[in-house]
Amino acid sequence: AGHNPTAHRARLGLGLHRDAESGLLRTGRETLFVRRGGRCACVFYRSAVAEAAVVPMGGFAEVPLETHGEARVVAVDGASERRRACETASAAGGASLRAGRGDPKRGVLTWSITNDDGSAITLAETWITETSARDDVQDGTNKMPHAHCVRLVFPRALLPMAAVVVESHGSYDSEVAAVVVVLDVTGVAHQIKVPSFSAATRRRAGVGTGRDAALVALSASDVTSKDMSASIAQLEGPTAMCAVGTRCVAIGGQSGRVAVLDSQSLDLAAELKPATLARLWNAMAGPTQPGGNSRLAIRGVKMIPRETRESPILLTVLREDCHVQVWDLTAPQRPVAILGASLPTAVAVFGGLAEGGGDTLSGTRVACVMHVADGFLAVATRDAEDTAPCDSGKSKNNPPITSKLSVYRLELVSGASGTGAGNGHSVKFVSSVDVAGGVASIAVCDGALWSLGSDGAVRAWPMDALVSGTAILSNSESGGPPLFGLDAHADALQAWDPRDPARGSGAAFALLGASAKSGDEKRAPRAADVASDLTNEIAARGLVDGVALRDALASLRWPRTGATPKGGVLLAATRAVIDAAGGPDASAANAVNAWASLAPAYGVAWRARNASVGLICADIGGGDVTIVVRGGGVGVARPLDDVEAFVQQACAGFELPPDSSPAQRAISIGATLDMLLGPPASRALDLVAAGFGSARDDDDDDETFSDVVAAVSGAAEDWLDVATAYAFGRVSPAPIAGIHDAARAALATRRASQRRAASATRLAMARLREVGASVASACTGALDAVEWVERNEGTEGTGLPTETETPRHTRWTPRAETQSARQHADARARATRAILLLLGATRRLGSQIGATAAEVTDAACLIPRAVAAHRAALLARWLVSTPCAGAAAVAAAPDAPPPLAAAVAGWTADHHGVLPGPVSTGPTAALANVGRLKTTVLVLGGCDFRAKLDSQFEGAYVRAVEIGAELYANGELDALGALVAATRGASPGDPLDPAFCAPGLSFLRALRASASIATCENGEASPESSHSKSATRRALGFFHAAAVGVGVSDTDTDSDGGGKEHASPTDPALVHLVELLRSIMSGFPVAGAGTSHSTRDTGNLTTSTATRLTRLEYYETLMLFFERLGSPFGAAECAHAALMEVANDFSSGGGDADAMEADAETPVTRDDDAQASRDADAQATRHADNQTQAQTSDRRSARLWANLLQYALDLQKWAEAYSATLSMPGVEASRAALRRVVAAALAADAAGGGGGGSHALSM
Repeated sequence: AGHNPTAHRARLGLGLHRDAESGLLRTGRETLFVRRGGRCACVFYRSAVAEAAVVPMGGFAEVPLETHGEARVVAVDGASERRRACETASAAGGASLRAGRGDPKRGVLTWSITNDDGSAITLAETWITETSARDDVQDGTNKMPHAHCVRLVFPRALLPMAAVVVESHGSYDSEVAAVVVVLDVTGVAHQIKVPSFSAATRRRAGVGTGRDAALVALSASDVTSKDMSASIAQLEGPTAMCAVGTRCVAIGGQSGRVAVLDSQSLDLAAELKPATLARLWNAMAGPTQPGGNSRLAIRGVKMIPRETRESPILLTVLREDCHVQVWDLTAPQRPVAILGASLPTAVAVFGGLAEGGGDTLSGTRVACVMHVADGFLAVATRDAEDTAPCDSGKSKNNPPITSKLSVYRLELVSGASGTGAGNGHSVKFVSSVDVAGGVASIAVCDGALWSLGSDGAVRAWPMDALVSGTAILSNSESGGPPLFGLDAHADALQAWDPRDPARGSGAAFALLGASAKSGDEKRAPRAADVASDLTNEIAARGLVDGVALRDALASLRWPRTGATPKGGVLLAATRAVIDAAGGPDASAANAVNAWASLAPAYGVAWRARNASVGLICADIGGGDVTIVVRGGGVGVARPLDDVEAFVQQACAGFELPPDSSPAQRAISIGATLDMLLGPPASRALDLVAAGFGSARDDDDDDETFSDVVAAVSGAAEDWLDVATAYAFGRVSPAPIAGIHDAARAALATRRASQRRAASATRLAMARLREVGASVASACTGALDAVEWVERNEGTEGTGLPTETETPRHTRWTPRAETQSARQHADARARATRAILLLLGATRRLGSQIGATAAEVTDAACLIPRAVAAHRAALLARWLVSTPCAGAAAVAAAPDAPPPLAAAVAGWTADHHGVLPGPVSTGPTAALANVGRLKTTVLVLGGCDFRAKLDSQFEGAYVRAVEIGAELYANGELDALGALVAATRGASPGDPLDPAFCAPGLSFLRALRASASIATCENGEASPESSHSKSATRRALGFFHAAAVGVGVSDTDTDSDGGGKEHASPTDPALVHLVELLRSIMSGFPVAGAGTSHSTRDTGNLTTSTATRLTRLEYYETLMLFFERLGSPFGAAECAHAALMEVANDFSSGGGDADAMEADAETPVTRDDDAQASRDADAQATRHADNQTQAQTSDRRSARLWANLLQYALDLQKWAEAYSATLSMPGVEASRAALRRVVAAALAADAAGGGGGGSHALSM
């Protein structure tokens, strides 16, 4: 890889495991040595599966950094706050920010001017990273400043351009941190001075907090206006603007001139003119555009980034006729032109790549936008015959236009002057790509070429692939929209149309049981049971936006629900769905229909508010990153890691190359079936797989709760059969509200394609056999490729740090890391869902798709593993997308609550220490690595019990118990119920799944059911209330069911005194939960627990560290637990159970006392005196042990009977209290207990007015 800045995107292996002996990473049989500079850089093993899965950087993911709330409005010069639309295009930009001198916090100041609000500019301040040296890592206690958004409204419409001049590093303590210059249509320049943090703190002393953004203090007094119409009259209309250095602003115009203004005084510092011959030719040729625009119009001005402060200030200027100039503005009053040249033209085109030249457009060319960085000049051009604006996707009278993105190498020789050919400066063509539609923005950043199309889609191409000519360039799939893009997720929400089943909503309704009839013997799920699962799709897709929810509810004319723009969005959406369904007790079908109405409205509102309007290249300390500016927030583009790129290549929907691996082919076939289902049905499949509609242990028992899938399809089909049937064209139920003609025609077309899917699948499976793979083997390889494994990060960097490199550490905000983790989980969920659909199709259709009987059997046997892998990915995605509601949320206030993952040990640990150190890895690679590591920790947990994941079912059960324990310890009771329901869900083709009756899950259900024991429905403590008694009985039932996981004893003793193992050992997961319960009651951490992943650890589930647990100890712990809850009824039940265990332990361990005495009195008749003496000694030892055990049993019995007496007195059950006195061991103890009973009864009799307790006593 050398020092290639983007080679880190090409990973070298998948499915890596640590070798316990050597400490190396291994998967198979091959060893690879990577040498750099004569020394071994890394050694690891590489398997055939890993080799097949290696792909180059083929895509990226947009990570949402911040969603801004409603902007604060500041009116300038008495302007009106109302929005005024204009005909100009939308534009956006920004620059990097630092909190202060020496402060490692980095952020971006973004601006946007949209065509629906043409007289206002929206400024947003977003803090995203913290960068410092490796040995000076911040501990996270110094939190990032809050984001803030301001809408500055001016009296007249603004031009769609602005410049952000950031103050130099030496003046961060001044009053101004940045200056934003904007022009209106009359030529008035407005100077917006963004206050520095120190100035903002002084202004808001005693009002704000230390974490307020600087924009919070921005007011109308910070805006200065100056009429520049005379100074820029020679421009004949501004066309482009940018900041130059820290003191100047460059403005390009229609005439080809560039005005350089001082950013402080707004005075004209210099004017850059085009060449004389160019002006003469333009005057002779006249205007070439219909509106009279000149071909000399400036279409791009951009300052070349400086490597050091001593480097010259160079400005690149691009004219519409594709002529580029470079000016030296180190001294603005004396500009020097150092380069002037036309972009080279192409002479031939081979496979979409322009060889030997540049732009391949026939005739004249029109330049639209440009960007310069990293020694490259990127230009977007189109044919001059397309008369539409550059950022438009269609010409006025012709079909949609095609734009060309060309990359040139800009070589500037230091110290050379003049614009002639002999000065050494040159512009050389590198490569070009074609994109459909217009181009609004372009950037060279983070080792890739980025473009923002007129359709709002962001595309990217790796620069190393463009330079080497290995990229797919003609309308490239590799440069298409990101697989995990936010816009695609918003479109998926819009597919939830109850009147358009052709997009997948019909199959989704069927999968979710929306057509289940009421009146069944079993209670159907209610709206309250499923609403949160439905609305969680908003967070699972990364589209949480409070303003979008408000707009969606307004468009539906639903009442608004009280919620903050951040943490309460999902709660507000859930309440809205429940209200629209008819209340909490309405049917689940009504909730599904309500969600099908809210989801498309939300998707439309989100797209309208969060349209992409610009790209900026921001320096965040560790390197430059590409920031996507949206109307309602900002995001950062990061490269995909190896697994994500593998999934993208398989799920892209295009024809795979001939050398694709069987694993990729298998995922590709399944992804095609997934697309036939449609996004709503795919989401429904995930919900059903995760236990949608299952009981949350709130009210009724499971026996009264129906299965939503069985209610629709019958018991003969499981949910995978149902999903497969609809993927191949099964007719879905008719929508309740009817269907319009257009949707009916689209549905007919879709069903026809679904019915043709069988033949296409048969052909794809035949191609699998041609490469020597079966469905089962290909799916096995695919599951191996996307398996959750821990990586050695030291082998994944592009290189080792040299002596001249300074290791940097980039810490992103928790929100960014959470969103990156969500995308990693989503990639695996998409792959495992595709594998499931392919296996389900093979099992269900068999010979119809060309599968043999053996292949059907093998596929059916693989389904349980695929289900487990899919549920693991869904669990990780759910944990990172669902906000907390317990202790973590309270601790985070007033900030938005963290995800549920924050309650899981290891999530908040510092994973940055194992990330690659060199700067060349880049901050976005660090973001991808942290997201992958955090998600892996969620799925795998502590390394001590990770070996249990080798078991197909036990590993998933163990991890679910551990996560459930941590959720309970943090007060996340609703999440605990959802987790247990998901874990206990039916698994297709898996009769041996132990999750349904697993002891650990029963214990978790008991913990959740006991949460409301001491609280009745009106919120008052009442242990005698019917609500409390019902919850106690329910919890006791689950606790008793979990007791089967406790062995009677660890060993039995035979007649010879030897030990033999018991047939039913204690479940280590249950031991872990009991230890956790003891630690919660005592306030001390679990003994012997702790991993390297977290400072707060509730233990792990290893049998080696598990303490010995008997049923007596089990019920004694539960007795104390119910006592702490204030439930003497439950404590008494557990005390009775413990007394039974005392008797059982005595009879099984020491035998009957009378039998032991008879054995001792048996005469010895042996002739051998020594043997007789040994037998006598053994009998005496057994007798002594029996007496000791009897004494211990008496002490425990006395303690338990004393507790039972107290519980009976608390409940005023006098007969049970008197029985406890009779059962008390010892005469004196029994008499003392009787005195307590009589005193308590007389006290109750006196308090009740006489005739109460004493009359109820048994005399």
